[in-house]
Amino acid sequence: MLALYESDDAPTHLRIPPANDAQPGCRPTPGEAEKVRYVLRNLSRDWSAEGAAERGDCYAPMIASLRARLAPYAPPGPAPRILVPGAGLGRLCCECASAGYATEGNECSYYMLLTSSFVMNVLGGAEDAEQGRATVHPWVLSTCNNVAVADALRPAHVPDVSAGELAATMPPGGLGMAAGDFAEVYRAPEHAESFDAVLTCFFIDCSHNILDTVDIVAAILKPGGVWVNHGPLLYHWADAHTYIDGHELSIEVPLESVKAAAVAAGFEIVEEGWRPCSYADDVRSMMHTRYDCATWTMVKR
Repeated sequence: MLALYESDDAPTHLRIPPANDAQPGCRPTPGEAEKVRYVLRNLSRDWSAEGAAERGDCYAPMIASLRARLAPYAPPGPAPRILVPGAGLGRLCCECASAGYATEGNECSYYMLLTSSFVMNVLGGAEDAEQGRATVHPWVLSTCNNVAVADALRPAHVPDVSAGELAATMPPGGLGMAAGDFAEVYRAPEHAESFDAVLTCFFIDCSHNILDTVDIVAAILKPGGVWVNHGPLLYHWADAHTYIDGHELSIEVPLESVKAAAVAAGFEIVEEGWRPCSYADDVRSMMHTRYDCATWTMVKR
């Protein structure tokens, strides 16, 4: 179901090392362990029943906005082609493909890529319900803000809906996933004006240069193409100098500047607003983080 492939432009540090490069007895670094915990929390968000509320706050409105501007697949014509950068564990990609769009996800984290492949290909392709379900404990290492022991120990059963079921309504072209950094992969000339829509969910602030991201989104969309966005501006590289040696580019501009850059790149803002939303939130915790997410639908002139 999930066609996972590496772009020729994917950075070499994203490639999986050969098995004989593994060092026996090596312990994961704290950073690597945190990435695993992050994936477990995202499993709850993307593929469990408990995450349905969060998905309903962002994925459902985004797909509704997409459908309002771009009709889904209708035979005998080709299926509209859309891109979901920062695809994570792939639920938004699956939902878009199930809604009638030939969907390509893009993700740079192999922690996410391998886990999404497991959920969609292994669990989604299982012959019976028992084999097609896994149990994880996303909150077991959360020691703060717990009301009860059972809250941290509670399981998440994934997936809540089999990717195989979602695949039943996918159009020709189905679903694929490209590994690599968005800017490095999609600035290549062959991607120019190749997509009918781009959906960015909690993504644009993950880039080193958000203005470059805006330009690339404009370049890969066909004239009349649609850009649907949902997310905050929590610039992920803003404090990189505190934990990474050397210089990491980080451009942090306010929302009005991002929109101005989009207009300068050739977009027309046809719908915009705000939507409160959490991200991979532990619903039983005593502490919650919510964002006032900027939402928009833009059309490339």
